[in-house]
Amino acid sequence: MRIPPTGDLAARLAVADPAVEIELEPGDYRISTSLIVNAPLRLKGAGMFQTRLVGAAHGPLLVLAEGGRLEGLTVERTGTEFGAVVVVEGGRLELKSCRFRGAASHESERQAGLILRGRTEAELRECHFDHNQGHGLGVYDEARCHAVRCQARGNQNFGIHLAGWSRGRVESCECAENGSGVGLAGHCNFELSRNFCHHHKTGMGISCSSEGDVVLRKNECSGNVSGIELRDNTRAQVDRNECSENSVSGITCFDKCAPLIKNNACRANGQGGIQVWEQARPRVERNFLFGNESVGLSFHERSTGVARGNQCVKNGMGMSINDLACPDLIGNDCNGNGVGLTYFDQAGGSASANKLSENEGSGIQVGDLCSPCLLNNQCSTNGHFGILFLQNASGEARGNQCWKNLKSDRVVIMDEAAPILNGNLTHRAGEGFFDRIKGVFRKSRVREEVAEIGPEPDDELARATELTDLPRYLQQMVVMKAPQELLEQARARAEDIQRRPEDPESYLAYAAVMDRLLEAEAQPREGWLEGAARALERALELKAPDEFTIRMRAGKARYELRESECVAHFRAAVDLRPESPEARLSLAQGLHRSGELAEAVAAGREGVSRCPELAELHYELALVLERTGETSQAKHHYLESERLDPNDYRVQNDFGVTLYGLGEYEEALRRFRHGLALRPDDELAQKNLDRCLARLDELATAVTHGRQASVSLLFCPACSLPMDALQVREVELDRCGACGGLWFDGGELKVVLTKMDAPGDVLEPPAQAPEKALRKPGQRPCCRCKELLEVTRFEHVEVDVCRLCGGFFLDRGELGELWGLRGRLLKD
Repeated sequence: MRIPPTGDLAARLAVADPAVEIELEPGDYRISTSLIVNAPLRLKGAGMFQTRLVGAAHGPLLVLAEGGRLEGLTVERTGTEFGAVVVVEGGRLELKSCRFRGAASHESERQAGLILRGRTEAELRECHFDHNQGHGLGVYDEARCHAVRCQARGNQNFGIHLAGWSRGRVESCECAENGSGVGLAGHCNFELSRNFCHHHKTGMGISCSSEGDVVLRKNECSGNVSGIELRDNTRAQVDRNECSENSVSGITCFDKCAPLIKNNACRANGQGGIQVWEQARPRVERNFLFGNESVGLSFHERSTGVARGNQCVKNGMGMSINDLACPDLIGNDCNGNGVGLTYFDQAGGSASANKLSENEGSGIQVGDLCSPCLLNNQCSTNGHFGILFLQNASGEARGNQCWKNLKSDRVVIMDEAAPILNGNLTHRAGEGFFDRIKGVFRKSRVREEVAEIGPEPDDELARATELTDLPRYLQQMVVMKAPQELLEQARARAEDIQRRPEDPESYLAYAAVMDRLLEAEAQPREGWLEGAARALERALELKAPDEFTIRMRAGKARYELRESECVAHFRAAVDLRPESPEARLSLAQGLHRSGELAEAVAAGREGVSRCPELAELHYELALVLERTGETSQAKHHYLESERLDPNDYRVQNDFGVTLYGLGEYEEALRRFRHGLALRPDDELAQKNLDRCLARLDELATAVTHGRQASVSLLFCPACSLPMDALQVREVELDRCGACGGLWFDGGELKVVLTKMDAPGDVLEPPAQAPEKALRKPGQRPCCRCKELLEVTRFEHVEVDVCRLCGGFFLDRGELGELWGLRGRLLKD
């Protein structure tokens, strides 16, 4: 049914059949009074900028009681009368390329361009909500909404407002130049992903106070007052968002919220990267806070919470704890800031196992009336002190390590500060600094204190044989990051453990030195690995076998040595801590490398069921499933790994190979390109990209000439990578460019042995990545029929043969060995 832009639209709609789609021509359709439609309405315009429904009625212009489908039109309110533009009160609604503008609000009630109420189920695609006095889009009550690639601009309040018990997803939408971008309130349950919220100069990119299940993932918030603001009692999950160049902060927490804030990047914000206020208690984990003007991470007022594994780089201050805040800071890295960690006012809490290095001021500075507990922190190469207490600070400093700080490596105490010191380590004091500083601070009491001062490494080495505490000495060598030559001397001294066979701490210290030598890439590597593995296993025997950390270290040493003993260690670690993602992943990797594929699949599946957010575990499971022939399941786990960590170049390349084998060349091409962007020097990824481009050209040529393009791609039995076609006389062979393996279909090996003069470099060029050949003989599938190849011996040469199709697979070098036996082989 087609309606021109003349006459009364309401009258035309009243007599229209609800089952028939109404087409609207270009032009303006006037709505004189609120138009209420009690049946599903289906309207299709000529385009959102060509077909307009315009009116100035009091109340909403259009009310849809049972939803419907609207496409390619604008609904616009004119005049000053109060009301929304469109209200949907139930049913299923589909909107595509529609525009809603001109809603008029007053102080007591905010209206919106589009309001979804009741139990409406809405699908919104590529819609615009702009220049409304209230919100652009409002979703309330128990409505469900999925909004994709929509745009909200110039609205006075929120571009998108989600409240009540509503639920759904908002993805790939843009909110710009509104009062604020997206607001979540009430008990709504929404996932916001890949949205762009920017240039809200008086508001937030995303504001969340909802007590429902809210996930904010991979959104970009820039040019706002705050990128993401969390309030009330929200427990939102804030994951992998980019919050940059906001005038105040990247992410801010208020009230009593307890969100999980992880893996976000907060860069170049006007004050702080992440700020926590009032009584908020977030978990702040593995965030990257770079170049923020005032501070990377700060806690204020009475806030608490945990900050673990964050990186604070080149901020005004790395971390700042103020007022009465008492957070727990664990394993954070503060590098290149003005000061690494500072405590002001009456702040407390704990800071343990943090690394504070290359900061312009001190590593840790505690002032005013603060009383934190500083445990096992490492403060090195800072411009002033490792740890400084001043004014009336107290608290405790225990087990901290300070070295190579410019002014002093000892715990420095000024003014009336009175901390408790216990077991702090240092090996170098500032030369003459305290004589100079006393002249400046005549009224201050300046002193340096440390519970235990370690001597210089060279002095210690001279008296190493006289030490009675060898484990502590060796651990100190590791902590100080001594150069390789000193570590090797320490290793020689560590042979003293042979004289104390019942001391597990000596074995652990010896293993720590071996680990440090490996980090320094010392040679011989395998010798250090073997020594570390033996020492750790001896420590397990002497100590308790239920030491999880030692068990994992022993397993990893055996894993790097490619020994199947690693599996037993990883199994024991999983039994000790079934919830540990690291143990689950290591067990799957160990079983995979040992060739126990069925058990590796079972371990991987159990792992992803317990740790579904670990990208590395999905990737490992995908590799094993591909080797067992379960390609569709492997594809699913590749997708999960890519979703969780899109910047892992290994996933991009290996997933691309799988898609290539399935004939999904466009998707494979996209992965290869992404992988090369992440790792431009990866020759194997470049080769895969070239092969994929050539295949697409081949398919395009086949289509141009009206031919059916055939897919004859084979995958190497040893390393699962695609093989190249190689023409030798009248025979087309397949060769793996990575490991150098060769595949011969039935009869082809005989032809090559008969007609070739010699193998030479044509068939056996240098392998690009011989380590890719992970499958051992007896575990390799046939290129054609996927059955396991049998190992057959021709005199001293072992080759892989398929008993079903007669194909042969030769590792690199085996063709040359068979060449010397060709007379007897051809005779047989």
